[in-house]
Amino acid sequence: MPRVTQRDQYKRHQHLRRIWNDPHWQSIFGALKPYQQQQIHLFYRPDEPLDFAEFKEHFRQMRAARPELVHVVGKLWPVFIDKQAYQTARATLTKAALPTQGRRGKKARNIIVTGIARPQPDLRKLAQAAVLLAKEWEESGYDPTKDDDKPKRSR
Repeated sequence: MPRVTQRDQYKRHQHLRRIWNDPHWQSIFGALKPYQQQQIHLFYRPDEPLDFAEFKEHFRQMRAARPELVHVVGKLWPVFIDKQAYQTARATLTKAALPTQGRRGKKARNIIVTGIARPQPDLRKLAQAAVLLAKEWEESGYDPTKDDDKPKRSR
């Protein structure tokens, strides 16, 4: 098997970056397990616009700090490409199989939900969740600091 050069790795970074930045195709990441997504993010950094020199430096640091990661993402790359091919074929078939307007009696379609791991937590969404939770607690009168609101343990 031919050796993958730094230039090849950089082309993979660019490819992953295009997919990551396209909301429609970003779901391909969801076809991988969360830990696999994290490995790809850690190594290729598709969420960051890196030029070749920056990627080369990052690649050098990854090889020094986590040499096994180079091997792991090398094994993940064909898996990712297969998932992309499957997703592309599925999208083409789905478009061709869409029912026309006004047809009744069709069975409900299956909906598949997958998770997409973000390389960094979305602090804005976490803050929104905390604010909504605080509002809900205030409206319901719940006080998380009171002992009588906590579930009792049976001995």
